[in-house]
Amino acid sequence: MIIVFLVCVICIDIPHVDCDENTNDWVCFKGDLARTGAVKSGCDIDIDSLALKWNVRTMGGVESSPVYKDGKVVVGSYDHHVYCVDVETGELEWKYQTGGQIKSSPCISDGYVFIGSFDGALYCLDFETGEKAWATGLAAEGISSSPLCNEEFIYVGSDDGGINCVDKKTGNLLWKAFTQDKVQSSPAIANNKLYIGSSDNFLYCVDLDGGLVEWFYKTYGSVTSTPCISNNKIFFGSWDKHLYCLEESTGKLLWRYRTDEWIESSPSVSGGKVYFGSADYNLYCLNISTGDLIWKTSAEDSKIVSSPTIFDDKLLVGT
Repeated sequence: MIIVFLVCVICIDIPHVDCDENTNDWVCFKGDLARTGAVKSGCDIDIDSLALKWNVRTMGGVESSPVYKDGKVVVGSYDHHVYCVDVETGELEWKYQTGGQIKSSPCISDGYVFIGSFDGALYCLDFETGEKAWATGLAAEGISSSPLCNEEFIYVGSDDGGINCVDKKTGNLLWKAFTQDKVQSSPAIANNKLYIGSSDNFLYCVDLDGGLVEWFYKTYGSVTSTPCISNNKIFFGSWDKHLYCLEESTGKLLWRYRTDEWIESSPSVSGGKVYFGSADYNLYCLNISTGDLIWKTSAEDSKIVSSPTIFDDKLLVGT
């Protein structure tokens, strides 16, 4: 496997890319409802030929992860704006100003962009024009979580401790479940259940239909890592320095693996392996069935808090 550490977020020119154009959209944080972080298009990328093609300067930091659809990249910034950029030229298609910093990563669905802001609102913007369709205030404390959409609804955490379900068309809040601290993790969905972490140290399983908590699992640190669902298992990290693997249906602990520092990185899964970073400067690869270490590699003097992306036999992660 080839591993690439990216020190900043930029657009890279890829001379040799052969993708199925119908499957290479990346419309939400970590790519799919289960947040697996694995590209399914089978892109063939020549790592040795990577070169800077363009970059776009915002007026603030960029912690939001970009999403891609139909030749456009959308991302949020600490300067309060959502940006839409042409992927080939780097030219600005549109930008929209919210009332606060943006850490949330956007989700594109049915021709709209959904994104949270520190002003406490979840925004719905037209993907083509950037015009606001609606904005719904969910928490005065702000939204750090990245929304996830299915056919009818949007799910997102909020810094008031909420797990929110919002109607995609109207922006109406349909239900809200509460934890005991900020929900800065982002939801993952499988089998009509939502999984999300909270800074109250718990991972929650919530029924999608009514917002009832089915089960919860206690760790010994904040859970800001976004869970990943694969093979009927839930993988997530905690600030107690462990990566956890739970049974999807019951929340039963299957195994846990200890690193030397806290884990904010959201794990990615492919080919029977789970990949994640730690603040101990290492990128880890574990067996998903046993939790045994397969390998780890150091990013030298950089804590790894970003989430790996997998394509074919290559792994990309920012530091």
